[in-house]
Amino acid sequence: MPRGISDDERIRLADLYTLFQVPSMNLGKPLGSGWKLVIDKVATATKELPSQNILRRAGLPTSDFDRLVKLTPGDPFWLQRDLLRTGDKPRVPALVVDSWFDIGAYEQLKFFAYQGDTPNQFLIMAPTSHCAMWDATENTMVGKRSVGDARYDYYQLFLNWFDYWLKGTKNGVLQRPKVQAYLMGANVWKQYDSWPVKGASPKRLFLHSDGSANGRLGTGSISGSPPVNEKPDSFISNPLDPVPSNGGGCCDDDLVKDQSTLELRKDVLVYSTAPLRQGIAAMGEVHAVLYVSSSTPDADLALKLVDVSPNGEAFNLYDTMLRLRYRDDMIHPKLMVPGQIYRVELTGIVTGNDFLPGHQLRIEIASSNFPLFERNLQTGGRNYDETVPQSSTIKVYHDREHASYVEVSVAPEK
Repeated sequence: MPRGISDDERIRLADLYTLFQVPSMNLGKPLGSGWKLVIDKVATATKELPSQNILRRAGLPTSDFDRLVKLTPGDPFWLQRDLLRTGDKPRVPALVVDSWFDIGAYEQLKFFAYQGDTPNQFLIMAPTSHCAMWDATENTMVGKRSVGDARYDYYQLFLNWFDYWLKGTKNGVLQRPKVQAYLMGANVWKQYDSWPVKGASPKRLFLHSDGSANGRLGTGSISGSPPVNEKPDSFISNPLDPVPSNGGGCCDDDLVKDQSTLELRKDVLVYSTAPLRQGIAAMGEVHAVLYVSSSTPDADLALKLVDVSPNGEAFNLYDTMLRLRYRDDMIHPKLMVPGQIYRVELTGIVTGNDFLPGHQLRIEIASSNFPLFERNLQTGGRNYDETVPQSSTIKVYHDREHASYVEVSVAPEK
């Protein structure tokens, strides 16, 4: 699937391999016992270093992974792939069907937005994991979270679509909304005329604390008021004790999990709104601008979007990761000066979620999400062939000069 529309967006395809996704964590249940054994071996092998030898430690043969794990995002290899490039304008009618928890949802929606003025482009966004929308029921479960009645007659739609384009059958299949997207929380299908949604407004929420936002029992908060004079938050990133993945990924039956136990870790910064008086119907991209420093020349920043219910359950919605050497662009990596403050933007999160009254919108900031993403050994080296990591003290600033924030796209009421 095309990865984006600008050179920087397009080359982000490599990020999926440089910070490689480990699908072994996500494919256990649907496969047979033989595959399950292989998956368990790979899961064990990810815990050891170097990362380039994961398949060897699992006793598996050479594969494309052995090459891909060594490539940087700027490697000419990616230019040889059949990717969408700036200026390309495919004119083929398209019925785009994806889901909010699919690992490629952000890229898919970037592609659809790029095709926005192309005739006969339609989008359906379901509230499920990868290719699980066909199994929606009256009470659709995504991991531990119920998203209500998400059923949709995809098969009849597909038949009508191909009957129209291949047979010329006049069945009215084009007389439909350009965008149909499921709004989780409210658990309803919504219809829009465009993507991004016309009339959506950005809602900027600034980070706050007294310097101790470590864990959900800390003092981290987010609100519409900019910070004034506040101490930065800091945590120690230890690659030998990375923050474990808890849900997320691609195809795990437990894609959505309660994050509240994970949020007790001191190397996870937690920022939450107060319980909402009015809901926030997020429909679109979510990004963060953070001011950070590190005691090492390189580190990662992991961002997770979470919906917290009144009973304390904290369900993950989507996550992203940025390797800080790529903070300016993916082609020209630049190591950091230890202790220097940098402005970085984290993108890659999309959602359709109504944070209902009484709920809280929460973000988590860490330096790892392992093994969903490869851990950064923080030396500034190649990472894939290294075995001796460095611990790093990472600081997140939120004051008058360094107003870190997260921004969500809020859908219009109608």
